[in-house]
Amino acid sequence: MDKPVFLQSAIQDTQQNIRAIDFKIGALLAGCIVPFPQIRTIYEFLNSNNLWHQQALAWLIFCIWLVTVLILLAALSAIDNPSKHINDGYAQKGYYYGGGTFKFNLVNGFFRTDIRTNRTVEGYVEDLQEETFYIMKELAFEHLKLIYIRDLKLYRLKFAVALIACLITIGSISFLFVPNTKKIEIEEIGDKNTSLIIDTSAYKQQAL
Repeated sequence: MDKPVFLQSAIQDTQQNIRAIDFKIGALLAGCIVPFPQIRTIYEFLNSNNLWHQQALAWLIFCIWLVTVLILLAALSAIDNPSKHINDGYAQKGYYYGGGTFKFNLVNGFFRTDIRTNRTVEGYVEDLQEETFYIMKELAFEHLKLIYIRDLKLYRLKFAVALIACLITIGSISFLFVPNTKKIEIEEIGDKNTSLIIDTSAYKQQAL
């Protein structure tokens, strides 16, 4: 296998890994957002008796959930041009990816403006025809950038999964050890009804 073909195959494989990781991140993010409408209900359930340790536990669960969502959003967000994370990235031209060809601003997030490329077609072709232009270096440079993106997404995914495991564990423990307020209320109502029946029977005996 030729070296350029090997690098191109490695680039395609890394891109496919990134797509698979993004799919897993999106699925986890969707699952984490599902409880959002029920946050108040969950907090009120955990804080049903207004005890300080229940409040601390409820806030701990909320903070872990929020951090998990933010990490997944960061993992899913686009990473534009990670050339600064490559040691000699400044020495490469990066024509394979073409990062930094256009400069956008805040307005371009809503509207299209007259943004022009910082390269001309003639200059672009001349750079490609130079003897100092090495295809192998450009392909290796592109592969290293993709490896950075893949590893960063994978690290954040593992971090989020660990937080979700902690969230499930703490949430399960909290739901198991929170006092059953409904049971207590039923017992109190039953005691009141019993006392009322006793008082009624005593009143009838006095009347007789």
